[in-house]
Amino acid sequence: MGGSPGGLPLIRELVGARSWDFSLHVYERLDAGDYTEADLQRCALTGTIHKREKDEYGEAVDGNKYTIVGQAVAGYPFYVVGKILRGEEGQYFFLITAHTAK
Repeated sequence: MGGSPGGLPLIRELVGARSWDFSLHVYERLDAGDYTEADLQRCALTGTIHKREKDEYGEAVDGNKYTIVGQAVAGYPFYVVGKILRGEEGQYFFLITAHTAK
């Protein structure tokens, strides 16, 4: 999936296809009703990369983790942090955390 090794175009492709997974932290915040999967998806699909950092665990396909700043479905500022990983079924975007942007 995706011709480039990483970056926002590939992230958008993966998220649009729902080829993603969430950290325990993100699952807990979803369960608590802090945000919805639609908020995560909208932010990743319409936001911009605010920060790119080296993946300190060395797991990311392209070696990076991304902070994407955009909006939640309701229009308030929101951000997600994630990285592109490779799984048994191909690449996917792993969301580490997500929060309302300040």
